[in-house]
Amino acid sequence: MSIQEQLRADLKTAMRERDERRKTTIRMALAALKNAQVAKNAELSPQDELVVLGKEIKQLKDSIVEFERG
Repeated sequence: MSIQEQLRADLKTAMRERDERRKTTIRMALAALKNAQVAKNAELSPQDELVVLGKEIKQLKDSIVEFERG
């Protein structure tokens, strides 16, 4: 099972449980993966998926730090 498939399954679970925070986070991750896939114009390898998700995590952490400073 690829990372995208696992995220889609987790999204369904979050929707059933009405967990808004988890649902929003998973949707952001899926959107980032989809954007990377469109930019590459091919399927992403598992390593590519991890790189994209790593960038998203770093970006979110940086945003949290900046928000706390402000």
